Amino acid sequence: MSHATQIAAAAQALANARAAQAPIAPISGTFGISNLADAYAVQELNTRAALQQGRRLVGRKIGLTSLAVQQQLGVDQPDFGMLFADMEVLDGGEIDCSRLIQPKAEGEIAFV
Repeated sequence: MSHATQIAAAAQALANARAAQAPIAPISGTFGISNLADAYAVQELNTRAALQQGRRLVGRKIGLTSLAVQQQLGVDQPDFGMLFADMEVLDGGEIDCSRLIQPKAEGEIAFV
């Protein structure tokens, strides 16, 4: 399987898991996604697909901002992701936990 095919297959597997609301094995092992460039390439494919499906990008998030958490997970920098309108919960809003596999709350920095 070519490198581009592995990235596309990983992106599709994540999209399928999201649609089915079901966990999957880590894509790093299954599809050989072994570095940040590959991971962000997978994210970019899914971002483009989401936008083509009509989802609206409303912001971006930064995760792993704590040095302690970075050390715990074996990384040396924060990561970032996309925030779509269907993920947004306004101040005072309620989170529909039926949409989540493992509901939990974590503080993150977001830019809108």
